[in-house]
Amino acid sequence: LAMIHRQADRMTQLIQQLLSITRLEQGTEPAQREALDLAALVTGVCADQPYPRDRLACQVQPGVWVRGDRGLLARLLQNLIDNGFAYGKPQGHVWVTLGTEGDQAVLQVRDDGIGIPQDQQEKIWQRFYQVDPRPAGRGAAPGWGCPW
Repeated sequence: LAMIHRQADRMTQLIQQLLSITRLEQGTEPAQREALDLAALVTGVCADQPYPRDRLACQVQPGVWVRGDRGLLARLLQNLIDNGFAYGKPQGHVWVTLGTEGDQAVLQVRDDGIGIPQDQQEKIWQRFYQVDPRPAGRGAAPGWGCPW
């Protein structure tokens, strides 16, 4: 029963995310842009991860502020970290870095997997597109692709 409850909660969250994304695209639910401390957000998301600390490294420049939607940015970072572990090499690593270049915030999530083939890189921006996970070096973890 506990597993069924957890899975029902997970499905509810997925449905809420899909509805939220649809509303954003239709303009019926605008992004809630606010001034936010991106460094604090990234530090918090990294700290909340269930992944081993020796496999997830976060290097954050303090005091990086942006205007953005806190929930969407947190979800984006979470998805990138999850994908790094799901599709990177087994027992691989994920590195999250946040810094600035001029007046721009630069957030980077990198893993030590095989990467995305050059001919598929433009396709990753299509809703629900997923690179074939079967080639050597890719995990077989199922996923939804990037829903935005």
